[in-house]
Amino acid sequence: MQLPQIYLSIEPTGPAQWNAITFGPIFHQNLSASNTGQGGSVVRVTQHGSRAVLNDDVDISVEFGMEADDIQIDALLDWVKPANFQYDNARPFFVDLFYGGNLVDRVIAVWIDQYRAALPLPYSVTADGGVPGAVPTWHVSRRSFLLVRLVDQLRGGLEFDRYFALSGLSLDRA
Repeated sequence: MQLPQIYLSIEPTGPAQWNAITFGPIFHQNLSASNTGQGGSVVRVTQHGSRAVLNDDVDISVEFGMEADDIQIDALLDWVKPANFQYDNARPFFVDLFYGGNLVDRVIAVWIDQYRAALPLPYSVTADGGVPGAVPTWHVSRRSFLLVRLVDQLRGGLEFDRYFALSGLSLDRA
């Protein structure tokens, strides 16, 4: 199966077509080590908090919730403040798409408004070729839109469409 076919399988679904697993270990951990400065080291283990498997094709699964705040995300600050969302309440996280147990796509999403909704992290486009001071427009791919909308629905969110409309984001056609 090719990646576009996986997204075509996901697009018409909602929470009722997915088996959500929201407790226990997920078995896809992120391990990192840091030096304590006193001759020792600390190992940090993070993982997604939730997993959902497509009922009609168990090879397709989504895991989400692993925080992404340890990576530098310039777009977060640049987009969140003009969109009138509180930056200090915005929490980036990973949404991972698996096929047959293999990671095939990753999207960065953002919990906004104290976890009331999740939105895809956008990228900026300036029509004038990037002239300093130009106001960018913020875009999201159709794939990231579909994946994050699904995640928001799986966790019981009801306001994805309203928050997306408030966000000032533009949805790419492809």
